[in-house]
Amino acid sequence: MHICQKKSEIFITEALSKAPCCKIRGGLLHRNAISVDHIERKQDGGKATIENAQLTPPYCNTEVKNYTLINMSKEMKKGIQLISRC
Repeated sequence: MHICQKKSEIFITEALSKAPCCKIRGGLLHRNAISVDHIERKQDGGKATIENAQLTPPYCNTEVKNYTLINMSKEMKKGIQLISRC
């Protein structure tokens, strides 16, 4: 391997190990597409504090979390229906 290729490999490996990642899906964050997400949602009593914040891409902060909440709600309704049949 050429020395320039080796330097590039070392740089990329180190840069990626320290790059900020999405806390929801684990992907790398781009500096022009960062959203601050409430870990505990405001609707559920989450505060606007550093301890309750995480960096995510805008897509994960809206679409992924909303999709997960909708599916959790559907699953809970199914569970309630199953319990009421007993």
